[in-house]
Amino acid sequence: MKRITDMERRELIDSPYVIKTTSNKVEFSSKFRKEYLNLINCRGYDKKAAFRQLGIRPEILGDERINQLTNTFKLIEVDIEKDKYKNTIFKNSQEELEYYKRYSFRLEHALILLTRIDQNNKNYRPILDYIENNSMVKQN
Repeated sequence: MKRITDMERRELIDSPYVIKTTSNKVEFSSKFRKEYLNLINCRGYDKKAAFRQLGIRPEILGDERINQLTNTFKLIEVDIEKDKYKNTIFKNSQEELEYYKRYSFRLEHALILLTRIDQNNKNYRPILDYIENNSMVKQN
């Protein structure tokens, strides 16, 4: 994994999103994690563009660290969401309604993404079938 130089570390630590950094590791705030995942999941940014949008040059981190951080952020988010309402008794019906509205929004978003994937599969399936059937390389 790419080592972070002293000059790059100084640049990173100037960011309000970076808690601490060493030559091998960068620790981001929970605010960064939330905003980063929002850019990727809800606004369609790619990983590097999301880092740039939040003021972090992706070149400093390198591809491997960016992929690792993204996977870690997603796992943390899933754990937080899973544990957030585990064995929770809502204070009132309004609180429960707000929770289900947010959950419903996430499900709708997931459905839209799955629909797009399905549509792309339908659009490109004939091309892929043609390539597979007419390929000179023998497939097992």
